[in-house]
Amino acid sequence: MERLEKSRHRKFVYRAHYGIAPEQRLIVLSSSFGPNSLAVRHLDFVRDLLDRLPDTFRVAVVAHPNLEFDNGIALSTLLDKQRANGLIMTEPEEWRDLSIAADLVIGDMGSTTFYSAAIGKPVATLPGIGTDDICADSPLHRFREALPLIDEHRDLGRQLEALIDGWTPLDFDFTQVLAKVEFSTAQRLAEIVHELLELESAPRARVKLIPSGTPLPGSEATGAFSVVWDLDRGEGDRRCYPATEQWRPGSHRLAEGAAWTAR
Repeated sequence: MERLEKSRHRKFVYRAHYGIAPEQRLIVLSSSFGPNSLAVRHLDFVRDLLDRLPDTFRVAVVAHPNLEFDNGIALSTLLDKQRANGLIMTEPEEWRDLSIAADLVIGDMGSTTFYSAAIGKPVATLPGIGTDDICADSPLHRFREALPLIDEHRDLGRQLEALIDGWTPLDFDFTQVLAKVEFSTAQRLAEIVHELLELESAPRARVKLIPSGTPLPGSEATGAFSVVWDLDRGEGDRRCYPATEQWRPGSHRLAEGAAWTAR
């Protein structure tokens, strides 16, 4: 938590590192593991989100390493086409910079969702997540109840924009679970260890800034789009969507650098 707080001012450094334009909204999908995780309950949503959002959005996926070992879902392999067309994915331990860079985190009850909310990020979840495996009187259950739900059957672009633009802090007391950041956890732990070992006073603990992650091999910028033109009174409203798996009815597929004119 301390590292996240100390590194928040680097938000635009992280965004520039991943090639995210200032006007684009970054949506981070976060999945832990187990039968009620995001990728297990809503795998189609994870796979299709890139193609369902216009190019005013960017999408990143953070996957817990146990997702592959516990549930047999290797997201980095499953999403190789999406990663070759603009999806951002790094090694699992490099989730922190994406959390800071995000405009919205959609996740399950894993730590990425929780810590993102704790530093003030808009967060949301999907139906059926965290309803069966969390004790009803626990802080995590109260956190789950405070999260807005995404309706994957409605227009996602408008829905996510509304969530981001209208975000208000969650009605949840994070100090029930997390140490207060103004009291350095790293420093206090060092002091306790030195006391137990009867050593001299602990040196001042240094909180390291979070480095930028490295996209997985095979990651490329978006190069194929599905382009939709809305023609009204002779004027065209163009909307571009990454075209990886889905083909939008009435759209035209373009490769990067190509041009198409409505007549």
